[in-house]
Amino acid sequence: MLHHVMSEFNAMTKEYEILKTEATTLQEKNNEMYDHIVDQDTRIDQLEQNVQVLEAENNELRRSRIIDASTKQ
Repeated sequence: MLHHVMSEFNAMTKEYEILKTEATTLQEKNNEMYDHIVDQDTRIDQLEQNVQVLEAENNELRRSRIIDASTKQ
């Protein structure tokens, strides 16, 4: 009986260690994905800022062309 209990305990201990390792691996992957998402979010913010700058420059060029065209007439 004691042998059976010890055998069962050892099996449960091994299963626990496997689950603990899997949980650690999943947590590491989760952290990597979170970092990747934060990095992508930062890049998106930078791109949006670049688009705003380009749109402002484009609008300024349009205004200057309109002014040039109106002064030539």
